[in-house]
Amino acid sequence: MKKIIILFVILLAALLLITSVAGCQQKTQQPPAPAPSPPAPAKRPAPSSPLEISGVAAKPIYLTGEEIEVELAFTNKGEVPITLEPFPPKVGIKRSSPYEVFRSFSAGTGFKVVNPREVATYTLTWDQKNQDGQQVAPGSYGIEVTIHFLYGNPPGFITTPARVLIQHPKGPPPTPVPAPSPELPFRITISPAEASYLPGEQIMFGIGITNLSSGTITIDPFPPASQIKPLGQDEAVYSYAAGTRTDDISADHPFIPTKDHWDQKDNNGEQVAPGWYEISYEYVIIEQNTSRKYTVHPAARFQIVHPDSAMNKDLDVNQSVTAEGITVTMERIELNAVKVTVYIFTTPPGYTMPEEHPPEQAESLGINSRAEYSVDGGITKQPLDIGGQFTKSGARLIWDLDPIPVDAKELTVTITQLGDWEGRWEFKIPLE
Repeated sequence: MKKIIILFVILLAALLLITSVAGCQQKTQQPPAPAPSPPAPAKRPAPSSPLEISGVAAKPIYLTGEEIEVELAFTNKGEVPITLEPFPPKVGIKRSSPYEVFRSFSAGTGFKVVNPREVATYTLTWDQKNQDGQQVAPGSYGIEVTIHFLYGNPPGFITTPARVLIQHPKGPPPTPVPAPSPELPFRITISPAEASYLPGEQIMFGIGITNLSSGTITIDPFPPASQIKPLGQDEAVYSYAAGTRTDDISADHPFIPTKDHWDQKDNNGEQVAPGWYEISYEYVIIEQNTSRKYTVHPAARFQIVHPDSAMNKDLDVNQSVTAEGITVTMERIELNAVKVTVYIFTTPPGYTMPEEHPPEQAESLGINSRAEYSVDGGITKQPLDIGGQFTKSGARLIWDLDPIPVDAKELTVTITQLGDWEGRWEFKIPLE
């Protein structure tokens, strides 16, 4: 009897062990969970890059038919050399609204090595003609740069609009700055990074100084004195005294891009009120060949927008639409008084991300994609601007739209073309 009980216990333990193993095998044989969708981008994404691209037009406003000249600067902010290839880069002349590329300049066949903390420059000239040789209509145009660069392992890639203002944007037009007379041995241009800002945002200014002489020019003092005034007022809300240094610009390296910034605080450290402002500088420049001294006051205008003047919030949308065999996901919308930013994600047919160079579809997705939008069934508009981020899993397109009224109920965004693929991907987003 005792042997029977022991045998029964052994059989029961074996049965439990077999059941446990079978359960584990059944659990491990379950199909893997579907891969999570790509995460929504962080607010105001700014891909980390050692390459900084800036552009400055020779003057802010051109008359119809005048030749336009833009200095493009490529600054290596990293610790190792960067190879720009091809160089010069491909450049497109675009109009923001409606978005359209009017003229395309092909990339060169060479390359350029930019050492750490050095700047490579390229001068673009445009005769205001479109691709068919016709004069373009008056309006605001942007310079769009597409460039590849090799940095570390794996290689990096960047495509970005240079955001150069060729003609004044909407709103009160800036006071035209006359072109320098021929006897001046230099040229100075000031360009805000954006035309409009929210209260508290850092305001950035690009400053381009070009030596037109055959020798060296000296900025003395450096940095120059500056002041910021509300339009229509004589009293400055903020001023900055000139420095005590000097800065030489040689004829061998005639273009120097610099930057300035303002935190929107007045001389007492208080936030200034919304409105239009003008920043001006007092540059004193000495031409070394002749010892002549010149004093000029270049200026630029910008707007600080009241945050309550338009809808101000972020929406996690996560809507997907499939058309022509391509699924597009609208991930997120950021709304404020300056602009509305829409993020969409897609993996088009045949999309790959080679290690040696950017995806072949990147350029087409960035240039040939088209969309339109309307608010509460009103006027149909085109996006103001388009950007992109490309990863191994797919392409993220980023569109900027006009600000949306605070009482709006619904935003409709319709994508009509994604690179080389035409279709209709429509999204209706409740705003309440």
